[in-house]
Amino acid sequence: MNRLVAATAVVVTLLVSPLVTAQEIDPAVIEQHMANTRERLSLSDAQVEQMAPIIEKSVAEQQEILLKYGVDPSNPGGASTSIGFRKARSMRHELEAVRETTVRSLEGILTAEQLAEFNLMQEERRAEMRKRMTAAR
Repeated sequence: MNRLVAATAVVVTLLVSPLVTAQEIDPAVIEQHMANTRERLSLSDAQVEQMAPIIEKSVAEQQEILLKYGVDPSNPGGASTSIGFRKARSMRHELEAVRETTVRSLEGILTAEQLAEFNLMQEERRAEMRKRMTAAR
């Protein structure tokens, strides 16, 4: 049961934010997001356990790409104007490749409806991130 709780916490924490940040997240916020994500996707315990390593790997790869381009995951708007258009485009393509791999991996775990909802949640988070980055400029 502790493994399931840990796996759920990892999945939800990583789904909460499009980037893993260095900032600590309030445990109450994590619990709320856990409940929302599990409810929104109607995840079973088995699905949560299967998703955890996939999401962990995806986030680690995305964070590595961001750092490679000089984007500080704890301050996503910080480098948005200094990396240049070409580097930003290259970074976006690399991040999208990781996201596509992640979605393909989740296809065997989530139902078609859950996967559609997962994609919607990810797009909502990307829109939030774009909004924050635009505001930071």
